[in-house]
Amino acid sequence: MTKAAFTPHAIIVCERSVPTSPTFAAILGIDNLLKLSLDPSRGEHTYLQQALDGLQNRLARYETDSFKGKIPYFDRPIGVTVHYRPDHIVRHDLDGNISEGNGPFSRIGRGHLSLA
Repeated sequence: MTKAAFTPHAIIVCERSVPTSPTFAAILGIDNLLKLSLDPSRGEHTYLQQALDGLQNRLARYETDSFKGKIPYFDRPIGVTVHYRPDHIVRHDLDGNISEGNGPFSRIGRGHLSLA
């Protein structure tokens, strides 16, 4: 990913990195489950709070008896990885504490479903 194409975002980190049902996760869209868009006009200093708020909204969106407090097919969230810039990525726990500093650019896995 080039810097020109980069947009700030966060990735929800869950107990499972591989979904329990890859097919249903692909149907829902892995980006729709794990990726959180951040509003750059609000400034970098708001990205962590935007990510934590987005996580709560995502949990509320999928709240059912089966997924209460969980991201469908990935189980409970344990943190967020905030992608401030391509070369500045910080992982936080659910309390906002830094759990890992700059790391390699990580991506969400992709799913592809084809009906023939």
